[in-house]
Amino acid sequence: MISKGKIVVVVALTALGISALTALGNPAIRFRSNEAIARVVFISDTHAVDDAKDRDLQWNINSFGRIKQLFGHESVRPTHLLWLGDVIDFLPSEWDIAKSWVDWIIRNHASVKQYALMGNHDYMYYNYPEIQGKFLAVMPEVESFLSTPAKEGDTRLFVKDAKQFVEGQQILLIETPDRDTSNRSHLGIVKDVDARRNLIQLVEPLTASFAKSSTAVRQGFTEARGIASFLSTFAGTETRSTNNIFFVGNTCFLLLSMNNFFSFDPRTLKTRGISEEDFDWFEEQLAKYHRTYNIIVSTHEMPASGKSLGNLHDPNDTIDFDESTRKRLTGLISKYQISAWVSGHTHPNARTDVVHSTQATTHFLLVPSLGTNPEGQVLTVELHEGARSLDFKYWSTDKHAFFWQASVPLRHQVTLTQPAFSPAEL
Repeated sequence: MISKGKIVVVVALTALGISALTALGNPAIRFRSNEAIARVVFISDTHAVDDAKDRDLQWNINSFGRIKQLFGHESVRPTHLLWLGDVIDFLPSEWDIAKSWVDWIIRNHASVKQYALMGNHDYMYYNYPEIQGKFLAVMPEVESFLSTPAKEGDTRLFVKDAKQFVEGQQILLIETPDRDTSNRSHLGIVKDVDARRNLIQLVEPLTASFAKSSTAVRQGFTEARGIASFLSTFAGTETRSTNNIFFVGNTCFLLLSMNNFFSFDPRTLKTRGISEEDFDWFEEQLAKYHRTYNIIVSTHEMPASGKSLGNLHDPNDTIDFDESTRKRLTGLISKYQISAWVSGHTHPNARTDVVHSTQATTHFLLVPSLGTNPEGQVLTVELHEGARSLDFKYWSTDKHAFFWQASVPLRHQVTLTQPAFSPAEL
């Protein structure tokens, strides 16, 4: 029974679109008295699945059903929806499923602004489970596709960059179809590397077994094709490229895709993760806006796993970034005041895993997987006029309730309009 003293509170919260059960059942959740001018909702790892060969079609049912739930509840209905990558699972045909979700939002909630970035599944079309399970944990993949198509049994492969291959390296040549059908693959050992002609010569392995030095080389699907599918899926939204920037008053949102996600150096088994061009774009935006705007950065994965950045618990293995990438990102975080850095990828459970940490002035937050999480958790943040901090709240789409929040202090008091002077003039 709700006591008389709580009736006024319940009425006030209900007027703001917050259910009494949600508010009274979560004393740690703070609600502001002034109405939000914008509500940003972060969703990640929807993993659209086609055909369901050794996979779970429930991911599709979960993701689309939970997206609908977001728009059906006043407490979390977004004005801005941010897709944090791994929109699809690993087949090109799955972009059709994702596009149907995006188009549903456009048809039914046209005022909602949608922004998206790409995750590793969106760039690289993964090999099939029967192959993946044999070497996923030990096999580096290189973003070096064939420049000329090859067929099974070929001993000469023309590639885009032969310098990425070394003698004795085991090569798995994969041809992945658009949809689930039989997988075709062939093993070979690098006998000779011709860097001038970008040619590698293969010999048959003594035994047709996978080894720790295996490297997957794909034909048929390239990074360019992944980007084209991504842009086509979000063509009717505010997403214009793999990197995006938008403003809500004096809050600047920077979305950075990591398009070198699998750009391994086979000699070091490390990856840069971010291209030089994207690094330059990212730093240019930080330098331009950090003095005047509160900055929130979004990437698919945290800039580094473990303690290097964010010091967050990581339920999954993540990409082992090149040390120069870590140092450069650490330098940017120290140089420019970033209020929050939001990422997905690791599929945490925000009720049981650590999903928030701080370094310097930056708060790091992890977003669970919408499709695979047991209760469809998402991250929300509301922007209120005059606020000096932002409350990032975790919401359960299945239980229709907030259950945890992190308060992030701001350098600049939140305003509804752009600052009076342009950052370019500073």
